[in-house]
Amino acid sequence: MDNGVQIESGSIGDVVGRLGPEWRLLHSVIPTDGSDDSDHLLVGPPGVVALTTRHRPGATVWVGARSVTVDGQHTTILHNARSHAERSAGLLTVASGRKIAVTPAVVFADLAGFNLQHMPADVHVTTDRRLRGWLGSLAIRLEADEIEAIAVASSRISR
Repeated sequence: MDNGVQIESGSIGDVVGRLGPEWRLLHSVIPTDGSDDSDHLLVGPPGVVALTTRHRPGATVWVGARSVTVDGQHTTILHNARSHAERSAGLLTVASGRKIAVTPAVVFADLAGFNLQHMPADVHVTTDRRLRGWLGSLAIRLEADEIEAIAVASSRISR
């Protein structure tokens, strides 16, 4: 996918690149602290999805209805994903002049184990290997012209 925005190399970047021409990468936020964590905002036929990505080589993730642990340590990842989606929805709504809903999702990469006990009600948690299938399973909500309008509106957002 060539949207004029570069994303990190590796499994999540590869998945995003294979989504197809109807998808747009609106923002890619890559930290400067040397970690492989990043946030992506995608728009496609199912709408806008805020991806909070975490690269955790060899880690084991446990997902419950209200919490996520990485190697037994509780995280704030669900809160972070909700905040990313809410902030993005607000910015896109202002920039586009219409209400834009954003679906929060957490994507873990390079795990040794992924134990999904209960999917949180308001944040989808998945792995880099399962991301494309999940995105493809979502109901179509936007037409091509709406996708393009949201992508154009996003270019007016200064971060």
